[in-house]
Amino acid sequence: MAWRYVDAHASQLPDSLAKGLVVWGAFSLFMAVAGFVPLALPLLLCVSPRWIVRRRLFLIPGVTLAAILALYYRMGLLNSYYFRHREAMVSFFFTAPNVFIITFALVMIWVYIVLAKRRLSASGPLADRGLADPG
Repeated sequence: MAWRYVDAHASQLPDSLAKGLVVWGAFSLFMAVAGFVPLALPLLLCVSPRWIVRRRLFLIPGVTLAAILALYYRMGLLNSYYFRHREAMVSFFFTAPNVFIITFALVMIWVYIVLAKRRLSASGPLADRGLADPG
Protein backbone atom coordinates (compact mmCIF):
# COMPACT_ATOMS: atom_id res chain seq x y z
CA MET A 1 0.00 0.00 0.00
CA ALA A 2 2.89 2.33 0.77
CA TRP A 3 4.36 1.55 -2.66
CA ARG A 4 1.08 2.56 -4.34
CA TYR A 5 0.94 5.73 -2.24
CA VAL A 6 4.37 6.95 -3.38
CA ASP A 7 3.49 6.18 -7.01
CA ALA A 8 6.67 4.18 -7.65
CA HIS A 9 9.04 6.89 -6.35
CA ALA A 10 11.34 4.68 -4.32
CA SER A 11 13.00 7.58 -2.51
CA GLN A 12 9.69 8.49 -0.80
CA LEU A 13 8.98 4.92 0.35
CA PRO A 14 10.81 4.99 3.74
CA ASP A 15 9.07 8.22 4.76
CA SER A 16 5.66 6.95 3.67
CA LEU A 17 6.21 3.64 5.42
CA ALA A 18 7.29 5.35 8.65
CA LYS A 19 4.22 7.61 8.62
CA GLY A 20 1.97 4.63 8.04
CA LEU A 21 3.53 2.69 10.91
CA VAL A 22 3.13 5.67 13.27
CA VAL A 23 -0.53 6.03 12.34
CA TRP A 24 -1.10 2.28 12.74
CA GLY A 25 0.70 2.29 16.09
CA ALA A 26 -1.38 5.22 17.36
CA PHE A 27 -4.57 3.51 16.20
CA SER A 28 -3.55 0.26 17.89
CA LEU A 29 -2.71 2.05 21.14
CA PHE A 30 -6.05 3.88 21.10
CA MET A 31 -7.93 0.62 20.46
CA ALA A 32 -6.00 -1.17 23.20
CA VAL A 33 -6.78 1.54 25.75
CA ALA A 34 -10.40 1.72 24.63
CA GLY A 35 -10.76 -2.03 25.08
CA PHE A 36 -8.68 -2.42 28.21
CA VAL A 37 -10.20 0.29 30.41
CA PRO A 38 -13.88 -0.73 30.35
CA LEU A 39 -13.42 -4.50 29.93
CA ALA A 40 -10.19 -5.75 31.45
CA LEU A 41 -9.42 -3.23 34.18
CA PRO A 42 -12.49 -4.00 36.33
CA LEU A 43 -11.80 -7.72 35.99
CA LEU A 44 -8.16 -7.31 37.00
CA LEU A 45 -9.09 -5.13 39.96
CA CYS A 46 -11.76 -7.52 41.28
CA VAL A 47 -10.09 -10.89 40.73
CA SER A 48 -7.17 -12.14 42.79
CA PRO A 49 -3.86 -12.37 40.89
CA ARG A 50 -3.21 -15.73 42.58
CA TRP A 51 -6.49 -17.07 41.13
CA ILE A 52 -5.56 -15.84 37.65
CA VAL A 53 -2.07 -17.35 37.81
CA ARG A 54 -3.46 -20.72 38.95
CA ARG A 55 -5.96 -20.86 36.08
CA ARG A 56 -3.70 -19.43 33.38
CA LEU A 57 -3.92 -22.53 31.17
CA PHE A 58 -7.66 -21.98 30.82
CA LEU A 59 -7.64 -18.18 30.88
CA ILE A 60 -5.25 -17.57 28.00
CA PRO A 61 -7.40 -19.36 25.39
CA GLY A 62 -10.61 -18.42 27.23
CA VAL A 63 -9.96 -14.67 27.10
CA THR A 64 -9.11 -14.91 23.42
CA LEU A 65 -12.23 -16.94 22.69
CA ALA A 66 -14.39 -14.50 24.67
CA ALA A 67 -12.93 -11.56 22.71
CA ILE A 68 -13.59 -13.29 19.38
CA LEU A 69 -17.14 -14.21 20.37
CA ALA A 70 -17.86 -10.67 21.56
CA LEU A 71 -16.60 -9.22 18.29
CA TYR A 72 -18.52 -11.75 16.20
CA TYR A 73 -21.68 -11.09 18.24
CA ARG A 74 -21.28 -7.36 17.68
CA MET A 75 -20.83 -7.90 13.95
CA GLY A 76 -23.87 -10.22 13.82
CA LEU A 77 -21.81 -13.20 12.67
CA LEU A 78 -23.16 -15.56 15.35
CA ASN A 79 -26.40 -15.93 13.44
CA SER A 80 -27.29 -19.48 12.36
CA TYR A 81 -27.10 -18.38 8.70
CA TYR A 82 -23.35 -17.82 8.97
CA PHE A 83 -22.76 -21.26 10.45
CA ARG A 84 -24.21 -22.82 7.29
CA HIS A 85 -22.59 -20.31 4.91
CA ARG A 86 -19.18 -19.60 6.36
CA GLU A 87 -17.81 -17.35 3.62
CA ALA A 88 -18.50 -14.16 5.58
CA MET A 89 -16.98 -15.55 8.79
CA VAL A 90 -13.87 -16.74 6.96
CA SER A 91 -13.42 -13.44 5.16
CA PHE A 92 -13.91 -11.49 8.41
CA PHE A 93 -11.40 -13.71 10.24
CA PHE A 94 -8.56 -12.32 8.12
CA THR A 95 -9.37 -8.64 8.71
CA ALA A 96 -7.36 -6.16 10.76
CA PRO A 97 -9.92 -5.78 13.61
CA ASN A 98 -10.12 -9.53 14.13
CA VAL A 99 -6.33 -9.98 14.10
CA PHE A 100 -6.00 -7.04 16.50
CA ILE A 101 -8.58 -8.49 18.92
CA ILE A 102 -6.89 -11.89 18.94
CA THR A 103 -3.37 -10.54 19.48
CA PHE A 104 -4.54 -7.94 22.02
CA ALA A 105 -6.39 -10.50 24.13
CA LEU A 106 -3.50 -12.98 24.04
CA VAL A 107 -0.83 -10.43 24.84
CA MET A 108 -2.88 -8.68 27.53
CA ILE A 109 -3.62 -11.81 29.56
CA TRP A 110 -0.12 -13.23 29.04
CA VAL A 111 1.58 -10.02 30.22
CA TYR A 112 -0.73 -9.79 33.23
CA ILE A 113 0.01 -13.40 34.18
CA VAL A 114 3.77 -12.87 33.86
CA LEU A 115 3.62 -9.72 35.99
CA ALA A 116 1.35 -11.37 38.56
CA LYS A 117 3.66 -14.40 38.82
CA ARG A 118 6.64 -12.11 39.31
CA ARG A 119 4.82 -10.15 42.01
CA LEU A 120 3.59 -13.27 43.78
CA SER A 121 7.03 -14.87 43.74
CA ALA A 122 8.57 -11.66 45.12
CA SER A 123 6.01 -11.54 47.93
CA GLY A 124 6.80 -15.01 49.25
CA PRO A 125 7.13 -15.86 52.93
CA LEU A 126 10.43 -13.95 53.33
CA ALA A 127 8.97 -10.78 51.84
CA ASP A 128 6.15 -10.83 54.38
CA ARG A 129 8.69 -10.58 57.19
CA GLY A 130 10.84 -7.97 55.43
CA LEU A 131 13.72 -10.41 54.86
CA ALA A 132 13.55 -10.69 51.08
CA ASP A 133 16.39 -9.41 48.92
CA PRO A 134 15.30 -6.06 47.42
CA GLY A 135 17.37 -6.61 44.27
